[in-house]
Amino acid sequence: MEQQKQQQNYQQQQLQQQQQKIQKTEQKQYELKQNEPGSKICIICGYHNELNAKFCEECGADLAGKPKCPNCHNDVYEGADICEVCGSWLLDGKCKFCYAELKGSEKYCEECGNPTEGIICPSCGTHNFFDFCKKCNTPLTEAAVDEINKVNSNPFFQNIFKLNEEIYNLDASENQKFDELQRQVIEAENKIAQEQRKFEEAEKKEKEVQKMMRLEQFFNKSNTEERKVTKNEPAPVKAFISDDHIKTLERAKQNVAGYKQRMAEKDNKEREIQAQLSQMAQLTFSTGQEARRFFNATKPKLYPDKPKNYLWECNFVHYKHPGPHDCCQPQLGGQWVVAD
Repeated sequence: MEQQKQQQNYQQQQLQQQQQKIQKTEQKQYELKQNEPGSKICIICGYHNELNAKFCEECGADLAGKPKCPNCHNDVYEGADICEVCGSWLLDGKCKFCYAELKGSEKYCEECGNPTEGIICPSCGTHNFFDFCKKCNTPLTEAAVDEINKVNSNPFFQNIFKLNEEIYNLDASENQKFDELQRQVIEAENKIAQEQRKFEEAEKKEKEVQKMMRLEQFFNKSNTEERKVTKNEPAPVKAFISDDHIKTLERAKQNVAGYKQRMAEKDNKEREIQAQLSQMAQLTFSTGQEARRFFNATKPKLYPDKPKNYLWECNFVHYKHPGPHDCCQPQLGGQWVVAD
């Protein structure tokens, strides 16, 4: 019995040793694959698989299908720098502002000098890895300020800025007056309607009185002179509203018509701006961040008072994003468009 126990213990020890050898071998293979430059990295778990692998050996994820965002696991476009679903940065190991290669430990990029972890917007507190704040469009880097200066000195944009200023002045001067003009028209029309009702009531009463007088004169045969009075024409009725009221109403209506004409002029200027902006739709850029800098630099001057009424339509899939910071391929170009 004791000899049998010893034999069992020996077999267990041999099995444990074999398992330890297998584990060491697998660990070495794993470490080799992790250091292999030509391996296929699983973006779900980070495991380095063989180049011809279709599924991850570690987690079973599909390696041949569309790339997935490591944060939200939704599909991402090949070569995209951000995930359009959750906004995560996809180019691990590259500077979020200039795409320079990072060693992994530096706090600031040696190429552009920006923080490798992004920038907190001083205006609204939003965390960004763009040159302009994705929420309030505040310039956050020196490159953003330089881009604004380039845009401001460009004659093409100076013309657009001039048109936009004219539109803004029309809005500022006319919007406050329009409500007052409408109120004046309504009050004048109500006054006319009120006076007309009074006139009609008075006219009705006058007709009744005239009728009673004619009846009385007709039946009073003893007074022939009074009967002749019934043949006389009634006195003319006074107008129910004065000329001053009519002139006031006409002036108010003319002012409203003038306002509408100026607003039509404003719409024409907005269409002219949109036509000129459409000329930029074919511009392309070397990187996504370069495109985002350019388009965000144009936004404050183009639409200072209505930032929520415009969207950025990309050329990639012609989707209307809140801004180029939400598009994964802005380098293909796009344009600011009026929101529906």
